[in-house]
Amino acid sequence: MHAGAILAEHGWDVTYLSSPSKSSDLILPKQAGIREYQTSLRKDFTVSPADYLQYCSAAIGLALRHRPDVIYVSDSLGTLPGLLARLIRKSIVVYHEHDSPNRQSDLNPLIRWSRAQMFKLANVVVFPNAERARHVRTEVPFLSDKLKVVWNLPRHKEVSTNSLLSDSDRPFTLYYHGSITPDRIPFTLVETLKRFGGSVNLVIAGYESGSNVGYVESLIKAVEGTPMEGCIRYLGQVQRSDLFTTAQIGDLGLALMPPESDDVNMAHMAGASNKAFEYMACGLMPLVSHLPEWIDMFVTPNFAVAADPRSVDSLYDTISSVILNVDTHRAGNQMRRAKILDDWNYDRVFCDAVLPLLSKKS
Repeated sequence: MHAGAILAEHGWDVTYLSSPSKSSDLILPKQAGIREYQTSLRKDFTVSPADYLQYCSAAIGLALRHRPDVIYVSDSLGTLPGLLARLIRKSIVVYHEHDSPNRQSDLNPLIRWSRAQMFKLANVVVFPNAERARHVRTEVPFLSDKLKVVWNLPRHKEVSTNSLLSDSDRPFTLYYHGSITPDRIPFTLVETLKRFGGSVNLVIAGYESGSNVGYVESLIKAVEGTPMEGCIRYLGQVQRSDLFTTAQIGDLGLALMPPESDDVNMAHMAGASNKAFEYMACGLMPLVSHLPEWIDMFVTPNFAVAADPRSVDSLYDTISSVILNVDTHRAGNQMRRAKILDDWNYDRVFCDAVLPLLSKKS
C-alpha cells in the first residue's frame, strides 16, 4: 500500500489486484491515480485452488489490458501470477517478500518453483529485515545487488503531532494494534494487569484469524468478577486511516515478540514489524521484547523499553518504571516522532532504495 501510494504521488498509474475475504472488513484507501481490481469474495482467510486460479487469471487479464511498466509482487503466493503477468509484458519486476517460509520444502511444489523463478527474474528484491534475506539466500540464492532492505515504516504524513502520555484523569493505558495472537498479546499481560489492581488498562485493536478466534474474549473473561473487570477493551478492526488517531488513547505500545521461535519471521521481526515504528509516530513509547535486534534498534537509543513477555515480574517492573518516570518519558515523545519524520519513514527509504530503479518515469 505504501509503495503504491508513493508511486501514485509521483505520477504513476497504479492498479492493485486484491482478493478480498468475507472474514475481513478492511479496505484499501481511495487515492487519485490508484485503481483496485477485486476477484470474487473469498469465504474466509484461506485461499482455495479455485480462488488462486481466479487470481492468476486476473493477473494475466490486467497485464493484457494495462501493459504495465512495473509488476510489483508481494510474497510467495504472488509469484506465480507475477510470472504469468511478466510473460505478457516484459516489465521491470519487484519482488517484495514480507513473510518467508522456514524452508522452500514447506511450500506447495508449484509455489516453490515459482518463488525460485521469481528470485532469478526479479530486477529488485525487497525484504523487511536483513537477517531474513540472509536466511533465504542460503537456500534460494539470488544476486546481492538486487537486494534492498526496506523496513515496514509509516508514511511521513502519518506522524501524529499530538501529545500522548496519560492525562491525570484516566488510567495508564497499554495499547496494541495488529493481528491478534498469544505471541503478540501474551496471557502474562492479564496477570500483570491484576498486579496493578485496575490502575492500568489494555486496549486492543485488530483482527483474530484462524485458530486465534476467541482469544480476546478469553483475555476479557479472565478479569471478569475481579477489580480489573473492564480494564481490557477490544475495538475490533480499525482502518489504517483511523489507526493513528485510535492510538492516541494509549501510553505504552505493545510490540512484544516471543523470545524463542522456530519461525524465521518471528525470529527476525525487528524492522519487519511495523508496530514499534507506528507507536513512535504517535509519540507512544514501544514496549519490546528483550531481544538483541530489538535492544539495538529501539532500546539503546532510548526509543523504547524492553521486558521478557514470558515473565509477569519483568512486565510489571518495566511498566511500573514507565509510570513512575512518566514526565521523563513524556519528554521523549517528540524525539520519537522526530526520528520517524526525519529518518524512519517509508517515503524516504522507498524513494532512496527502490523508486530510482524502476524506470526513467520516476
